Amino acid sequence: MYRGKSLLLKQSAYGLAPLVEEIASAPPDLWELDVENYNEDSCALILDWAERVRSALPGQSTDTLVTKAMLGIFGNVPAFDRYFRTGIDSFRLNKKSLIRIRNYEEQHHDVIKSLQKATIDFAGNETKYRYTQAKVIDMIFFVAGGGMAQK
Repeated sequence: MYRGKSLLLKQSAYGLAPLVEEIASAPPDLWELDVENYNEDSCALILDWAERVRSALPGQSTDTLVTKAMLGIFGNVPAFDRYFRTGIDSFRLNKKSLIRIRNYEEQHHDVIKSLQKATIDFAGNETKYRYTQAKVIDMIFFVAGGGMAQK
């Protein structure tokens, strides 16, 4: 997420205080939202919060940075990095791309559910938490977009 030219690398963590304050004010619906529940209202919520995250980050933030932060914090939207955008053939975070993601989830619901594995804690033990559908779809399209070919 941090590149050599990133403004975030050149600032102290204190520069992220506005983002932490925004996160602290996030409604419960945002924390509970996953792809299978994308609709008009939830897409508007995601896009609104993407702008809040963008505004709270120092400098000019790309869709990639904003969605990586949202995936890591809320787990409700895939990270729109180069490989994901190539894989899903959608280059902007907008309502149309969120609906495309939702349609993909509907078509592959059972497979995505089966891939929602338990997360692992620092001791190596499974937790009660599972990967979100947004994270699973993020991984699917990362690979489809060529991300694994670069390794």
